[in-house]
Amino acid sequence: MTMVPETRAQIGALVRTMRLASRCSQKEYAKLCDVSPRVLMSVEAGNTKVHVETLEKLLHPFGYRVGVVRAVE
Repeated sequence: MTMVPETRAQIGALVRTMRLASRCSQKEYAKLCDVSPRVLMSVEAGNTKVHVETLEKLLHPFGYRVGVVRAVE
């Protein structure tokens, strides 16, 4: 089982780490997540703001969902 970083990470880096852990190309992972390869490439590069719906799709293969948590100060 691959561990996802628990510290703060950029969304693109997190998605890329998860994709690489699944041993998928960008094209394969995009198809698996039902997003276009262009969207996945853009997210991984950090060149776009990600819609919650898109992020949900990209996290789904690993059983993750988007959520809101209270910040600890």
